[in-house]
Amino acid sequence: MEGPRGAGLHRRVLAPRDQPGAITTWTVVDGAAVRAVEYRPRGPSHGLVCLLPGLSLTDYVAPTARALAARGLHCAVLDLPGLARAARVSEAHPARAGEWGAAWLRTQPADQPVVVMGHSTGALAALRAATTTTTPPDLVVLAGPVFVPDHRRLSALALAAPAAYRRESPRELPAALRLLRHAGRTAAIIRSAMHLRPEDQITDVTAPLVLTAGEADTMAPQHWLQHLHGRATASPHRQVAVLPGSHNNLFTHPRQVADVVVAGLAPGRAQPEA
Repeated sequence: MEGPRGAGLHRRVLAPRDQPGAITTWTVVDGAAVRAVEYRPRGPSHGLVCLLPGLSLTDYVAPTARALAARGLHCAVLDLPGLARAARVSEAHPARAGEWGAAWLRTQPADQPVVVMGHSTGALAALRAATTTTTPPDLVVLAGPVFVPDHRRLSALALAAPAAYRRESPRELPAALRLLRHAGRTAAIIRSAMHLRPEDQITDVTAPLVLTAGEADTMAPQHWLQHLHGRATASPHRQVAVLPGSHNNLFTHPRQVADVVVAGLAPGRAQPEA
């Protein structure tokens, strides 16, 4: 997956029926087509956000993608293999998703700031993308990153999950039903992702870093965000931002999440930590 950003770009563009205000692009990456749902600002773009959603559920992050576009950022939600779309569970592993993300970024023009952002298991993929792309991003945003060490067993995670979603919206029900419809595959993907250790991988992040989660997100509690913050010693700027909502606050509080991303890109936001 080598090559400069902007190389090997071939696209087919469609307008998705289920995502108003977005376009769907298919980009050929290493001989395979990667689908992205892209939200573009009306005026000039002030940066590109590559957003990797958990379990490749693109619809629940759409409100945040729209909020980012309203703030002048071009947001591309990568629809990578997951649940029903992957021929093998290994294709939907967050590490593999991160490699696809890094390869997709290398097809993009290098004329604007780049944000690599991921949510939930997508945060694990974003870590992989940010540390394997040939051109380091200008900002890495990990939203609701999993898994706290205590949750690296399905039984423990199942006990923690209900509380993590207690401030969600009924409008998220279609995504929840999709998870139930593919419950066996969902469990297999999550189980495979539990072998990753973000507390070790985050030491390789050399870009500015934002760790964020909803205040009621028991799957990404504040002590876990602070632990990851302390481990990210190679990052020149790092910040923990606790926002309203719970695990899926990209759906319930998109404006606040988008504001955190914009602030992370703003010049002079903070001095490098010693």
